[in-house]
Amino acid sequence: DESNTLHFSSPSPNSETTIPIPARTTWTLLIYLTATEGGETVFYQDSLTTPTERSSKTAIAVAPEVGMALLHRHGERCLLHEGKEVRKGEKWVIRSDLIVAR
Repeated sequence: DESNTLHFSSPSPNSETTIPIPARTTWTLLIYLTATEGGETVFYQDSLTTPTERSSKTAIAVAPEVGMALLHRHGERCLLHEGKEVRKGEKWVIRSDLIVAR
């Protein structure tokens, strides 16, 4: 979930050249296509990094629901998160990035 730097081409106002516009990916968009048993996306509100240190008190779990969208920040300000094991069914999502001019 790292941010990526991109460049878009924009037409120059008074010429036929293009101007590179820097942009950066800053958000992840997930659209759930299936519902499952398990497969939650879990966000941890603290900076603990080992599974034994993680507490359910500091976690927010989002269960897959058909048609639901989940938007979360990635890169420098990304919360620690993980996808839990799918116990029944198949988890299908569409994943995309939101890109912001920088």
